[in-house]
Amino acid sequence: LQVHEHFFILIDRYDLMTFLSQLFYKKAADLSGAKTLEQAAALVNANNKVTVHYQAQIHGNEPAAGEAALGMLKRLDGDYGESLLDTMNIYVIPRLSPYGAYKSSRYVYYNGSNSTDPNRDFMNLNSAETQARMVAYNLFDPEVVFDSHEYQESLTSTSHKRKDLMLCTHYLPNSSEEFTETALDLAYSAFDQITEDGLYYSWYSDSVGGIGANTGSSNTAFRHALHVLMETSGINQGLLQYERRVATHVSALTGIYAYLDENASQVKETVRAEQSRI
Repeated sequence: LQVHEHFFILIDRYDLMTFLSQLFYKKAADLSGAKTLEQAAALVNANNKVTVHYQAQIHGNEPAAGEAALGMLKRLDGDYGESLLDTMNIYVIPRLSPYGAYKSSRYVYYNGSNSTDPNRDFMNLNSAETQARMVAYNLFDPEVVFDSHEYQESLTSTSHKRKDLMLCTHYLPNSSEEFTETALDLAYSAFDQITEDGLYYSWYSDSVGGIGANTGSSNTAFRHALHVLMETSGINQGLLQYERRVATHVSALTGIYAYLDENASQVKETVRAEQSRI
């Protein structure tokens, strides 16, 4: 565990967060005394701010998502981050599937030769990647999750949309009106920024937890936290419009961060009230 200015980096391949190089952003909570991830999470949680879990590139063949996460980290390490971190905690997993990113593969391996899609592994938790993600999630207990992906235009489910950004927020049929409205506000804040930046968007889906209970979005929804799924068109496209794809993620995130900055206390209270109610 290494501490450096505004963030600490967990770099040991065989540490608690196996296979992951993680950057956990902080302010107000002094992490200099943290020797373990558990200690760091306790320090962050003690400041009682809304906490954002931001993960990207759980599928290795969705590169602009990971690139955008690194770009956002660069922005956060400056005046922009200083202002945001007055009201929130942010921790970032820029490439949740490093092996997949290296191989440009959607899949990862476990037990030597078995393969799995890590974003369909949230029921079984076979892969080290999903296990590590859940360790971080359970320790930091975030109210908001950003989940950055890219999509494949040729798929039937997405071919008719073909926008810079597809986005959805997941809430349940039994979610309270306040929780549902907050989830939609997160989406609209992204759409407003996307439009201001001259980009185009569409809804991906507003169905319960996405396409299956084994996805990361479903996992968050069933824990009654706010989940924002963002997708740009990028699978099998190499570097085609790469800068635009990266900029699209950054634009959407900028809009949502602005909303959270203005409504941090309300968002935290809404999520905790929802979790208590359920």
